[in-house]
Amino acid sequence: MAEDAAKGTHVDPFNLGWTEDLGRPEHVKATKMDAQRIEMIRILHKATFPVRYQDKFYDGLYRQADRWSFLAEYQGMLVGAVCCRLEAQNDNRVYIMTLGVLEPYRRIGIAKFLLRKAMKNACETPEVKSMALHVQTTNQLALEFYKQMGFVVHSTIENYYSTLKDNKAYLLVKDMKP
Repeated sequence: MAEDAAKGTHVDPFNLGWTEDLGRPEHVKATKMDAQRIEMIRILHKATFPVRYQDKFYDGLYRQADRWSFLAEYQGMLVGAVCCRLEAQNDNRVYIMTLGVLEPYRRIGIAKFLLRKAMKNACETPEVKSMALHVQTTNQLALEFYKQMGFVVHSTIENYYSTLKDNKAYLLVKDMKP
């Protein structure tokens, strides 16, 4: 902790109750994404999201994978991921494309841990000013989760999810400069 203060960084820059290990659940290891795991991410996404992502999505993920995305392994098995990208055209914000955890591993803190890793990474990158993501307006669990993590509803977008029945989305934003 004293080391962090000397470097000018803080373990919990947003006063959200972070600990030095970012609340890492027992037996969970976070790693940076790498190109070899893109196919595993595809499988994880199919199991966790109602949206089917095209090859273009994974190509973009591949290009920024090592910098902005993290994987969660539980006892050596991939169980979750947060996939982000830097959007220079949007005032250098980090956009959270996906954050998902396999059903049997939910509610033990893995998603919170992954999001904290991404937030810490963004916070420690001077040019990053904010983080953002879209959430279905009907997904109250996700909305509450992100609000707990300091995100606020910026706007509502009609027909954001063109292939889903419930197609409206909230744009959630978090300022990354505490």
